[in-house]
Amino acid sequence: MSDKELIAAIVDDSIGYASPAHAAKHVKDFRQDGSAAYCERGAAVFNRDLDSLIESARGHWVSIEQGNPEKAEQLLETVEQWQEVEEQEGPMASMGISVVWPTHAPTGGSGDE
Repeated sequence: MSDKELIAAIVDDSIGYASPAHAAKHVKDFRQDGSAAYCERGAAVFNRDLDSLIESARGHWVSIEQGNPEKAEQLLETVEQWQEVEEQEGPMASMGISVVWPTHAPTGGSGDE
């Protein structure tokens, strides 16, 4: 997976808990052979195992990409827009986006989710 896809996967797998900047840190650590998921979610959900966090996001992304490729493209665009807000407006604006991240949108291909 590309870094961009992995960042989007982490953001969506965390239902917006991880911002793009936060997800990018995980991706950077993973690419540099890091092993610890340093954040609260990483500790609580993955017992600080970065490989498990990445694998969860990867599986989440593959499901979306195979079941609903349009949603995958939309997620990439949305995360890119969020990154721009983070860079231009700072962390408080980013937290606002995190709070309203859609948790009910279908991720598979059946449309029944």
